[in-house]
Amino acid sequence: MARRPLCVCELESQFELSQPTISHHLRILREAGVVRTSRKGTWVFYELRREALTPLRKLESLFDITNSAPTRAHDEHPVETEHE
Repeated sequence: MARRPLCVCELESQFELSQPTISHHLRILREAGVVRTSRKGTWVFYELRREALTPLRKLESLFDITNSAPTRAHDEHPVETEHE
């Protein structure tokens, strides 16, 4: 999707998921502003919004184990769980 808009059928061939499942997740990504859509006849094409990648890259850096570990608030305040 980064190079050109793609239809669901093109994405379906790349994943072991059904067309309805891919469409569902693309709808969520569209609502989140990560992808945009365009119509050509009955076909809907999805395109990655490059400007949406900046916050995703920030999030990725939080999970990057090669970076120095940030202070983890949950380590300072452990969550108590009930035992049966």
